[in-house]
Amino acid sequence: MRPSCIGPVCFAANLLLAGSCAGPGPAPLVVPLHDLATPLTFNGRSARFAFDTGAGAHAFASWFADAAGLPVDRAANTQLSGRDFMGIPVDLRTLGRVVGQLPSGDTLVIESAVVADFLPEMEQAGLGGLLNPQLLAGEGEAAVLDLRVPELRIERFDVASRRLGAQSISQAQVQSCRESDAPVANLRYALRAEARGETGWLTIDTGAEMTTLDSDSPLVSTMDLDAGGEVMGVGGVTRNYSIARDLSMSFPGGHVTLDARVVDPVASRCGSDGVLGRDVLSRCALVLGRESLATICG
Repeated sequence: MRPSCIGPVCFAANLLLAGSCAGPGPAPLVVPLHDLATPLTFNGRSARFAFDTGAGAHAFASWFADAAGLPVDRAANTQLSGRDFMGIPVDLRTLGRVVGQLPSGDTLVIESAVVADFLPEMEQAGLGGLLNPQLLAGEGEAAVLDLRVPELRIERFDVASRRLGAQSISQAQVQSCRESDAPVANLRYALRAEARGETGWLTIDTGAEMTTLDSDSPLVSTMDLDAGGEVMGVGGVTRNYSIARDLSMSFPGGHVTLDARVVDPVASRCGSDGVLGRDVLSRCALVLGRESLATICG
């Protein structure tokens, strides 16, 4: 199993980048990515961190937090929990303020995060955690995740949209998902999708290898499905999936024909019908603001 297929937990925390404040003049922060990840160093210890739009939290893997001697609040383990992308409960701990360094020498400050016991494959691959890119954007800014390059930029929302020719998504076609009672800040997005004359809502999830739909979603509920296989979440539990072949689907900024995974319904998800994965998003650039979203695909 590829570690990049591991789903996120369902909370979020604040992530601040030095020099990313809104205002005229400063050049954008540009972070080249490989497999949507970049190396980060904390306390002299380095690992790869993946940018995952489906993550409800900036989440550190326990193995890395322990190896780097990060200030984990272990007492919170009995009070805080989340769910992976399959709805399986995951015990969480909290992490205090830490400062990391990008390969460029830019400083990255994480004011708070969660820590989870991810699968051993993550440690074997040197993956230290998942970062939620849309939480990087300050007032008037966007975290621009261009999967076509790939790279992450922090720049003004209007500048990014003009540079890319990205289409602003109307409020009728996007849902901003926040949990006001969560112990940390959080933000995810879901897009309105259409297939077979039906509509549904799909979470934008760059942490998912494939687009995955709930079996009771009107997008696929009456389709004949082919046999599939198993997928494993961060909680270590596998779930069977079927495949919806040659599904023609439209969403703001794009139209695709794809083979989608179909699973039993999952609760506590932003998009009520499933997730839009990298099989679709790999041809897109996402302009992710605090309150606004723009996309361009192709």
